[in-house]
Amino acid sequence: MTAASTHQPPVTPPLGPPAGAELIRVRWLPGSDRLVGTCHCGAETVAEDPVALWEWLLAHPDHADQPDQPDQPASADG
Repeated sequence: MTAASTHQPPVTPPLGPPAGAELIRVRWLPGSDRLVGTCHCGAETVAEDPVALWEWLLAHPDHADQPDQPDQPASADG
């Protein structure tokens, strides 16, 4: 038996976060100075100040229940 016959292909790691991981994301809105932060609970907010955005994300669960949605007008009912 040669070394080539015992060689196995490399194991490909799974895509995405590990099971049970709490993932938060920060995305830049191209053409602006705004950042969109998405909490692992699904809440989103838009900010120009990266420090304020990270403070909001790390404040989970104390951030607003109805966060700002990027590029959507405010609702008429407040």
